[in-house]
Amino acid sequence: MPSKDFANTRFSELKEINAGNVKDLKVAFTLFTGTMAGQESAPIVVGDTLYFVTPYPNILFAIDLSKPGGAIKWRYEPNPEASA
Repeated sequence: MPSKDFANTRFSELKEINAGNVKDLKVAFTLFTGTMAGQESAPIVVGDTLYFVTPYPNILFAIDLSKPGGAIKWRYEPNPEASA
């Protein structure tokens, strides 16, 4: 569930990242999606695939997390009407 629970607490009880090791985190990879506005959806990981949707024109990406630096598995471009 993207926000942990139906109350959207967004609190994780995981202990792998803590005050002592957070300074060691590094960017694993970056990906240019064709927009500078970030992403529209909360990213979702299923197995070794990351899914997210960009803002308009709402391109859906599937990223292979098993590849070094991530790799685009596929992308879907629905070409919605701008007025929609």
